[in-house]
Amino acid sequence: MEPAGGNGERSVQELLEHAEGVLGSGSISFALGLPAVDVEAILDELRRKGVVSAVPSYGAGGWVFSGEPGDGLPSKDLTGIMGRLAEYALSSPGATLSELMTVLRWKRLPARDRTELLLRAMRGARELGEFRLIPDIFMRITELEDLAEGEAREVLCTFLPRRLRGYSIEKAENFVLECIQTFRSPSDRALALTRLGELESIQNRASAAEEHLLEAMELSLRSEYAACMPDILESLAELPRDFRSMNQLAARIEDVIGWAGSLDDQEIITRIQASAALAQSGLRMDSLAERTIFTAMSGVAFLPVPVRLAAEWCRARIYIASGRGRAAMNTLQRALMLAESAGDRLTMLEILNTIVSEMKERSGYTMRNLISIMDNVSGRSAGSPNISIRAYALENLTDMYMRTLQFRKSRLSAGELAQLSDSLGMHSADSLSEWCTAYMGFLTGRDGDIGSGDGVLPGTSGFLAALLEGLDPEDHAAAMSEKLMTSPGEDMQACLLVLAMEAFARGAVKASSAIAAALDSTFSGSTRDPYISWKLCVSGMLSTREIYSEDFFHSAQVLSRQLDNLLLVWLILRCRLSLDLERGDFGWGTLLMLLSELDGYVLEQLEGRESRSFIERSGAGKRREMLVSLTGRRECPAPVELKGILSGMASGSLAERMLGIGGISSRISGRSEISASLEILGRLTDADRVMALRVVSGEIEVIEGYGTGKWRMPGEEARNLILGKPAVGRCLENYGVTPFGSRRCLVVPVGGAAVGTQKRTLIPERMEPGSYLLVETECPIPEYGPIPEFLMDIIRGQVTAALRLRSREAMAYMDRMTGAVIGHSWTGRLQEMTSDRSRENTVSVLAAGVDGLQEVNRLFGYRVGDGILRAVVSTIRGVLRPNDMLGRLTGDILGVMLPDTGEDDARLVADRICGEVSGVDLRPDGVPVTVSVGIASVESPQKGHDLVLGRAMEAMQAAKVRGGNRTLQWSEDLDSPDMPVVRLFCTGDPGWDHAVFSAVMDLLQLRETSLRGIAEKLRDALRSVMVYIDDGAGNEGFVGSRFLRSMVEGTGAAREGIVTQHQGMLGKYDALSAGLDRGGRLLAAWDSPGGISPGVRNVFSALAGLSGLLTRRMG
Repeated sequence: MEPAGGNGERSVQELLEHAEGVLGSGSISFALGLPAVDVEAILDELRRKGVVSAVPSYGAGGWVFSGEPGDGLPSKDLTGIMGRLAEYALSSPGATLSELMTVLRWKRLPARDRTELLLRAMRGARELGEFRLIPDIFMRITELEDLAEGEAREVLCTFLPRRLRGYSIEKAENFVLECIQTFRSPSDRALALTRLGELESIQNRASAAEEHLLEAMELSLRSEYAACMPDILESLAELPRDFRSMNQLAARIEDVIGWAGSLDDQEIITRIQASAALAQSGLRMDSLAERTIFTAMSGVAFLPVPVRLAAEWCRARIYIASGRGRAAMNTLQRALMLAESAGDRLTMLEILNTIVSEMKERSGYTMRNLISIMDNVSGRSAGSPNISIRAYALENLTDMYMRTLQFRKSRLSAGELAQLSDSLGMHSADSLSEWCTAYMGFLTGRDGDIGSGDGVLPGTSGFLAALLEGLDPEDHAAAMSEKLMTSPGEDMQACLLVLAMEAFARGAVKASSAIAAALDSTFSGSTRDPYISWKLCVSGMLSTREIYSEDFFHSAQVLSRQLDNLLLVWLILRCRLSLDLERGDFGWGTLLMLLSELDGYVLEQLEGRESRSFIERSGAGKRREMLVSLTGRRECPAPVELKGILSGMASGSLAERMLGIGGISSRISGRSEISASLEILGRLTDADRVMALRVVSGEIEVIEGYGTGKWRMPGEEARNLILGKPAVGRCLENYGVTPFGSRRCLVVPVGGAAVGTQKRTLIPERMEPGSYLLVETECPIPEYGPIPEFLMDIIRGQVTAALRLRSREAMAYMDRMTGAVIGHSWTGRLQEMTSDRSRENTVSVLAAGVDGLQEVNRLFGYRVGDGILRAVVSTIRGVLRPNDMLGRLTGDILGVMLPDTGEDDARLVADRICGEVSGVDLRPDGVPVTVSVGIASVESPQKGHDLVLGRAMEAMQAAKVRGGNRTLQWSEDLDSPDMPVVRLFCTGDPGWDHAVFSAVMDLLQLRETSLRGIAEKLRDALRSVMVYIDDGAGNEGFVGSRFLRSMVEGTGAAREGIVTQHQGMLGKYDALSAGLDRGGRLLAAWDSPGGISPGVRNVFSALAGLSGLLTRRMG
């Protein structure tokens, strides 16, 4: 090479060519001895010529050679320059991670320099969150022979076997065993044993893993080394074990929690508590786990972000394990934001994977939802120095775009990922994006890409090559099936399903059957919709009769369309086309037109040779010829014309369809009116799915459904139409407009607009607001013609009447404003549960009062107060189990009934309620919304429901007195206000019972009142025309008409505790009077010609006892 000052441009070019990696201008300047300004000018000129390219690097920009290879550098010059680069990497604090990795490729690097550079690269990768690079660096470190003990400890702290991928387990295990032999301190040995236990756990060697992890735990406890304790706990919980060993491990975890409490570092205490909670959750001890995580979260707000992240991440996984999907999703979102703030890219990746997995469990998830999430992640990571997250997003986008037949976008994502990986030396042959590229290359004639699929699924290239030659690749299918049986995984299952469907569509039945049989044996019992559609496809390929295959394939097609998996829809249509069935011209025509639509969607993205190859290899050309022949045209008609031609081929008769419904009348007669109406409508329209939906607060809810995917949310197109709240029926034609969504759907409003809806209510008085019928079909042409309008009106009227009836029924036991159960129904259920002598388990009751709600109503109005109360009810409902019961006892007091729940678990639920409600932020003044919760339990049916409720109310009032925003367990020595036990009796009228109950709850809360205030509450409860009360000390309260005042003197004095009845007074009034404590009395009168029922007399007697206690407390 020429010396500095000579041909600098040539020197820079040759250096980048032979460095075979990314270099920055600073390292180039140092290696060549050129001024930095000159190097930057040379690089700009070389980039203009296309010789070099600027690429993203780990934390900084860099340059790579992109021109034609030259003659090469003399060995002497190359050695000298690489030596200068190594000197720069070792001495310069500005050396980037990519420059370190470039220097490490030099084989003549001295051993000690290599060790130092590898350690620096490992630190840099850890700090930048480049977790994809750490396994490669670790593998190189395991080959070193001059590693000091402290350096080995640092390596083990960075190497996380359970969380990293892409390393040799055997080499890692040998390295850890060598560390165990050389480490002398107990803490270092504990760390090495932890890593060894994790590696053995990965290999399913449970006994050895448990032995080494427990030994690591003992060493950590003895040496008070807490750093690796979280990893030990989480690894132990993942091991399979029997019931006895689960209890033993649970006891050890409790010991660790107690030991952690003695430490001085609050950060490590919180980490250990959170990991211990996750371990308890892994042992299926959900209640204990939630109690532990709540303890860990109690002071986490004041700790650093990484500690808060660890606690939230553990909390989210605990919620997932206990089935609390909604709370888990909220916690995952918080954890993701904390991971971004902390720069913890590895945890961020794990959280993203979990979010995607949780979304797939939801009924409304589609491929377009996931693409939106990954596109957002990719866009945000594009401006970040971190490469790993962007690579993760691009790999997922490549797969998702291919599954939605967006080949152009899939290829762009794959190309960007390949460029990113190649420039940084991170290329992975077993990437899912490589397999997607191979399959798309198979369809579009890019044969050079087919071989790239063997990394993730060996044998892919041979299988596809055989299909191109028209052969049945049975041998390749057998080898791939064996590979699936030995190492099953979701990615491999998805790839094999595509290959099996491709083979089936081409008539290679033996190959498809072999793969389908292997898939059938590896599918788990998952009820996720993607797995259901896969299982239906497998059943279609394995069916012995083609008519059964047709049914399976059709159901899979409908469900796949709902999931936006257009690739699977396209493959299913091709498989259905290959079946030898009598369909008629209309049946064949509709199949061909659906395939023609998807073929055209793909061809729009291809050009030239690729387009021609796709037409030939996918069979699109033959299908087009079949469609032209079927329609009798010279060319394939446009979508609108094609629909018209095929409509004329429809031979179905609506009358025949209606006669067929008579055959199912006995089967649907016992079903609900809505369910029966939906099935009738579905059969009349030959729909694939019919749903009754309602719109509540801008969200769509499914009332009932019929057909495939009946509980899945409607697609984006139908959703937008429904949220527009059309006043009349609307038909949405997606065929020829977009390949997504059902080909044809009809939205019919039922019930009309809500009329007479009161303010402050959720349920209207006269009808169900925002309710709709949705009819979806895969066939864009109705075979039986449109349904007559009068028939649709009949069905719509029946559904409307059924919805109104349901609303009326709900009003009888649901609070109209909050949606909680009304007080009377709630206490009735509590009475049934506590009086059931066949039950031996404990029943717990929580009384939750919203703190300061009366003040909110006074300051900001009832609208704000009602909004807060609704939000609190919604939040509490999200905490409870399905069999728990939430009721509104009175204005701001809610009751929670917890069947089969002891005091400890009830306290845990109460704590969770307090914690979740504290996140409600609806007060205009910014003051947090809080609740006070009282807890009481009853262990046997001999104790009445009124007793346990009274105790819970007493504990709640005591919690309010102590400042609110807390939970309090009732006990005998509870220092609380005087809270009497009140017995209520049934009047026979549910509405009246609820009014009585509400009045009693209001009276129990009164802190400062007058006798007139008590009289007003009593009159409302008793529905009387007059109430009089005096306390025997000269104070009285009267509510009623003035001329009824004379009745007070006319009844005379009543003895204490005795109820007397006076009939016919003033000609039409009945009255009841009762003596109170200290000579007082209570009097009430009714305008009731039918007389006073025994139930009313009992309620009056009970309220008299309560009035006596209240007047005594006032005195």
